[in-house]
Amino acid sequence: MLVRSDIELSPGAGLAAKPSVSSWSFNDWGDRVVQVVQLPLANDRSISLLHTHLTFPHQNGHDPPMRQKQAGKLAELINQLQSEGPLMLFGDLNGDLQDAAVASLQRSAQLTPMPDKGSAWVSHVAHTGAPMACDHVFTRGSCKIGSWDLGYSEEGLLAGTLLSDHRPLHAEVQLLAAVESCPVACAAPPGQSQQSPAS
Repeated sequence: MLVRSDIELSPGAGLAAKPSVSSWSFNDWGDRVVQVVQLPLANDRSISLLHTHLTFPHQNGHDPPMRQKQAGKLAELINQLQSEGPLMLFGDLNGDLQDAAVASLQRSAQLTPMPDKGSAWVSHVAHTGAPMACDHVFTRGSCKIGSWDLGYSEEGLLAGTLLSDHRPLHAEVQLLAAVESCPVACAAPPGQSQQSPAS
């Protein structure tokens, strides 16, 4: 069951237009949440920004099916929101594009992944010590990722010298129905500031 909680932003939060913010809980398949921000844009348009964190894929009888259910719940919500304009999903999915739950989510929600870098990349070191490419930005509708990059170095991540066990992911979002570009810093690790590529 998806449970919605609306979040009220205080006036003067530094935005020209007040976004709609809500949180959806997947309480029947692990204690997981997706935060949804409806961000007003020019020309009476808005973009839906979704942030989530899927369960880690421990190799047991519980976590893989739970990840599939979480992906299904997320796809269900994305399919409901799609009628409201362009959409982005970002966060730690604890799997790469070949992961069964991530692939199912991408297929079921008709999501477009970030452009392929042409080489392997690492955004996280798991609690098991395994390097992972698990931090993603997906789009759907009239937006796409123009370019993206990971902050800091893979070497620093693997050596454990960063403040987080994730590298910040910076993406530039292109809105296709208008000549607008919206730099967004996604999935910045706790304790690190978010900066757009233009800064």
